[in-house]
Amino acid sequence: MTREAGSGGRRWTGVGADGTRGAAEADVGYATPEEAAAHAGAFLKGHARVDGTATRREADDLSGAEDRVGDEDPWGRGARE
Repeated sequence: MTREAGSGGRRWTGVGADGTRGAAEADVGYATPEEAAAHAGAFLKGHARVDGTATRREADDLSGAEDRVGDEDPWGRGARE
């Protein structure tokens, strides 16, 4: 979150867990940091990744699959690819 020098309004930018980038609209400056945080939080919630398959693949790429216990989706939601 940033504070605009001219207007004193707050803005936000962020990157969701799914890689989507977002920001406050160009013509919006929120009056309080709480308001900006609420809008940023709504964006992040909408872009939270709960894709067990992609997350497991990233973990395997990082640390290998030799110690993996199972292939089940811990969230029970199935793969979304």
